[in-house]
Parts: sequence; C-alpha cells; structure tokens
Amino acid sequence: MKVKIIKNKYSIHKWAILSLLILIQPLLTTNVFADSFSKGSKFFSFGYTQASSFGSTYSVYSIGAGYYFIDGFEAAFTYTSWQGGLLDITEYSPSLRYVFRTKTKIDPYVGIFYQKTEIEKLSNLDAYGARYGVYITTGRESYVGLGGVYIGYQNCSDIIYTSCSNSYVEISGGFSF
Repeated sequence: MKVKIIKNKYSIHKWAILSLLILIQPLLTTNVFADSFSKGSKFFSFGYTQASSFGSTYSVYSIGAGYYFIDGFEAAFTYTSWQGGLLDITEYSPSLRYVFRTKTKIDPYVGIFYQKTEIEKLSNLDAYGARYGVYITTGRESYVGLGGVYIGYQNCSDIIYTSCSNSYVEISGGFSF
C-alpha cells in the first residue's frame, strides 16, 4: 500500500513538473532576439544606481554606446554623472564586455573597464574594474540588465578617501541597432 501511495505522489509530481515546464517553455526556448549581441550590432545604453561617497548619497546616471566586433564581444564607452551629493563627480569609461549567448532570453555577461573620474575640487582618479551580471531580452533588440560592479582606484589616498575600492549593484537597459 505504501508503494502505491508513493507511486501516486510521484505521478502527481511528475505531471505537475511537466505542466510547469510546458507553461514556462516560451521563456526557456531559443532566443529569437539573440542578434542584440551579434557581430556588427551597435548599442545605446542607459543606467541608474545609487552610491555613497564623501558622506553623501548620489543618484548615478549613465549613458553609453558600443559596438559588437565579434559575436558576444563588445567595445564600449560610457559617460556617468553622480548627482545630488556634496561634490560634482563625472566619469569617463572605455570597456570590454563578453556576453555568453545562451540561446535563451537570459544571457550572462562579464567585463573589464578603465575609468577616469573627475571630482570637483580634487585630483582626478584612475581606476580599473570588473562587472558581471545577466541581460534579459525584452524585445527584438532591447534588454535590461542586472549585475554587480567592483572598482579599484589606482591613485587613491586613504587620507582623502574612506575607501580606495567600491562594489555596487548595477541596473541597466539598452537597445541595439
């Protein structure tokens, strides 16, 4: 009798899992929008996050453009403005990023970048960093991204700055053309 109950439970679970897979199948199937990251694609991106520096919380806005010179591999440039805090901060950043094309609507990415930071009333900072995350395709040539960033400042003084490195969450969106 116990074997029958286990078998019935197994059958119910098997059908529930099968039904769930059928329902979410459109999310897991081949991504017809994968050309967003194909060789020759150009993109425009925008981003927003919040960060703290100099005892203030800033709204951080970014805008960027790039080009996929190999499938999944992009070269880009981003301009970032930190607003709402004690000092004006502007960043200029060339970068390289690789998108792992999974043939689904979710594509992980990793990247490296250099950043020149201009801070009102202080010396400029040079930095190197890395980013990681996922892009989720939202349309034929558009996506949203969620990831993390680590940055280490090269000419940083502990006397002026609380920390010479930073990590933060990055939320982005973009479209290619």
